[in-house]
Amino acid sequence: MRINRLFVREDLKVGSGLDLEGYRAHYLRSVLRGRPGQVCHVFNGLGGEFVATIVSVSRNSIHLDLTAFLENDRESPLETHVGIGIVRSSAMDESLSHATELGATIITPLHCAYSQNNQRSLEKRVDHWHQIIISAAEQCGRNRLPRLAPVTPVNTWQVEAEHRLIAHPGHGSPILPARTPARVALAIGPEGGFNPDELALLTDGGFSIVNLGPRVLRTPTAVLSLLALTQSRWGDMDAARL
Repeated sequence: MRINRLFVREDLKVGSGLDLEGYRAHYLRSVLRGRPGQVCHVFNGLGGEFVATIVSVSRNSIHLDLTAFLENDRESPLETHVGIGIVRSSAMDESLSHATELGATIITPLHCAYSQNNQRSLEKRVDHWHQIIISAAEQCGRNRLPRLAPVTPVNTWQVEAEHRLIAHPGHGSPILPARTPARVALAIGPEGGFNPDELALLTDGGFSIVNLGPRVLRTPTAVLSLLALTQSRWGDMDAARL
């Protein structure tokens, strides 16, 4: 049976209670159909998750009792910093979900020449992106959230990593470097990719272009593909680690 999971920001301790109000109470009651006596898991992003029993449900609040702690660690041994060119709302949501589900450690939204972005709505979009990451973590079982870094112009993005890889259509090698890193940086452009100046700046800064095949991929698909490729080679999708 599937166990519902819920992210909370409170400090959690076995034997204590937890009161949910507002949106979170509505979500557990009306979306997840939580009822007294049911068990769910709650986590606060600090590692592990707590078994919680729903004690009472009212119109405005839900009370939970925390009964056990589970040290479930589903983080990849590979630290991955993913820079994603800002795209339209639905595609950006998909990109952030894929990055979270595939174990990204840090996600930086990149403002690029081809980005679809209205500066006036950026603050609201960032708040929304945080919620997309939380929802993806709840769904996929991660107990630590990837860090959403501030929106950064691609020409000022600085990242430390042993391997730096770019997904760009029609260029590069399909072969990843042989040496196993502890940290990688991945750059995925918006729809249309990085422009020539951005591409030159990234490659001059140590990024190598990876060929993801002969077809042009949407940004969310490129995020998924490049992360799956790196996790299968060096991370927790590597058959040798399973």
